[in-house]
Amino acid sequence: MNFKTIDQSLSGKTVLIRCDFNVPLEEGQITETARIDANLKTIRQLISLNCKVVLISHLGSPKGFDEKLSLRPVWEYLKSELKQDVEFAQNYYPNLTRESLSAITLLENLRFYKEEEENNEDFAKFLAGLCDCYVNDAFSVCHRKHASIVGVPKFVAEKFAGLTLAQEVNALQRVLAKPEKPLTFLVGGFKASTKIPIMKNLLGRADNILVGGAMVASFWAAQGVKLGKTYFEERLLDDCREILENQETKVYLAQDFICASTSTGSSKTVSLSDFPEDCEVFDIGPKTRQIFGEILGSSRTVCWNGPLGMFEEDRFAEGTKEVISSLTTTKAFKVAGGGETVTFLNKYDLFSVFDYVSLAGGAFLEFLEGKSLPGLKALES
Repeated sequence: MNFKTIDQSLSGKTVLIRCDFNVPLEEGQITETARIDANLKTIRQLISLNCKVVLISHLGSPKGFDEKLSLRPVWEYLKSELKQDVEFAQNYYPNLTRESLSAITLLENLRFYKEEEENNEDFAKFLAGLCDCYVNDAFSVCHRKHASIVGVPKFVAEKFAGLTLAQEVNALQRVLAKPEKPLTFLVGGFKASTKIPIMKNLLGRADNILVGGAMVASFWAAQGVKLGKTYFEERLLDDCREILENQETKVYLAQDFICASTSTGSSKTVSLSDFPEDCEVFDIGPKTRQIFGEILGSSRTVCWNGPLGMFEEDRFAEGTKEVISSLTTTKAFKVAGGGETVTFLNKYDLFSVFDYVSLAGGAFLEFLEGKSLPGLKALES
C-alpha cells in the first residue's frame, strides 16, 4: 500500500483523526472499549508531538440527531483515559472554526449530518478546513465512500495512516500478499454467501481451506448430501462446486457434527452418513476437530473468520474452542476477524491466541475478497 504513516513531520500541526468510536452502548454506557483503546495509540502519539487533534467518528446509524447515539459517553471515556481536557463540539457544522478549537476536540457523531454518508463536498471541505493534516485510523470504515473517509483527503495537503490502520493493513498483507507457507484459512458461520467471495480469492493463495459451521451444509448439498434440516443456500451450489473442484487449494469440509433435534432440542454426535433427518448442525464433531487441529498445527500462516458452531450456547462452543486453543502451540502467524469471531474471542478470553485480531467487519471481509477499499485508496500519495 502506497501511503504514509504518522511521523515526526506532523509535529506541532493541527491534525484531523478519523477514528472508530462505533462502540456498543447499553443505557448510555459503553460496554466494550476495544475500538477506542485501539485509536488511543495514534491519539497519544500525536499529542506527544505537540499536535492539536480533532477527533471524528460515527456511532450507529442515526437518522438525524439522536441523543441515544451521541458520542458523549466516548467523550467521558476519552477524558478519563487521556487525563486531559477534551472539548466536545456539538452542532458544529457549518459554524465551527479552526481558531476556536481546543488542544483536543471531539466532534459529535458525524452521521448526525446526512452530508457525511452522502459524501457531500461542502461537508468534506468544512472538515478539511479544521486541520493541516488528515489521519485515517479507522480501517473498519475504509470500505465506505463517506465524506470523512474519501472526501476530506481531497482537500488536505498531507494525509497519513494511523498506527492501528497501518498495523491492520500490514497484518492482512502478510496473509494475502506474502504469507509464509503453508497458509490455512479457517472459515465458519451460518451462511456461505458472505464467505464464498473470500474463499474464491484465496484459491491458489491458500494451501488449505477448512470449512465448519452451519455453512458447510451448502458445500455438502452441492455434492448431493443434505444435513437433515440444516439451512443451505441453493443459489450458491454452483459456487460451492467450483471451490471444491479447484486443483490449487485443498478444501476440507467438516465430517462429523454435534446436531440437535428440531423437535426435542436434544443433541448428539453424528457422522456424515448417519445424519438424522429431523436435526440441524450446531457444532463440529471430534473427528473434524482433530483433522482441523492437525492441519492448523502444521501451518505457518492462519487466517480465521467465523465460528465453527453456535457458540452462543456453551454446549455448542466446544468445537470452536478446541480448534482455536490448538493454535496456542503453533508458530504460525495468526490473524482473526469478523463480528462473530471477535464476539467469540471476547466471550472465551482467547484474543491472545492470535497475533492480530481485526475489529473491523465489512472492511475486513472486503479486503480478504481482494477488493480495493476506497478509504485506503484515498490515502495514497
